[in-house]
Amino acid sequence: MQLSKLGEQKLKQSLIDTLRNQIRLLEITAENKNYKEIKSIGHSLRGNSGAAYFGLIQVGEIGRLLEQNNDPTENTILAVIHELRGIVNQLSMESE
Repeated sequence: MQLSKLGEQKLKQSLIDTLRNQIRLLEITAENKNYKEIKSIGHSLRGNSGAAYFGLIQVGEIGRLLEQNNDPTENTILAVIHELRGIVNQLSMESE
């Protein structure tokens, strides 16, 4: 399904907002070592239809990694956060 230009802009902004929120949640849950919540965030990322619409398969791959990893290391979570921030920055630049 193809969205209008305005529809795509709204979807992109919603995706940016969602990813920023999930980054904040990952930072908090990693600090608290709440692996159940990290898995939940991973599940949400894996199924993100906005990311899929824009062809951002890496978001789904990140989600799958978090969802399937029972005990992610701090370095893994930091790498995920870094990659998600890069995606948000890319999307933000495209929106300008």
